[in-house]
Amino acid sequence: MEYIPIAAILLVIMEMNGAEVWMVHLCGLLLMAGRLVHYYGLRNREVRWRRSGMAATYLSLILMVIANIVYLPWDIIFSLH
Repeated sequence: MEYIPIAAILLVIMEMNGAEVWMVHLCGLLLMAGRLVHYYGLRNREVRWRRSGMAATYLSLILMVIANIVYLPWDIIFSLH
């Protein structure tokens, strides 16, 4: 399973929901760093680098989901209009 398409969609939704710019950048940088560290671990057959890369990837995805829940326009969703 590849995480980049899901993460890209989450980043776009974060931007649309009005999340802070630094949050979007932080999540994107954490995702890219995690994927690069994971690749380095795969290339050099080092499990700790792979584990760290996947942890960073999952952490960035979790942060994106939490940010999207926090910045979701709840007043529009639950309005009676």
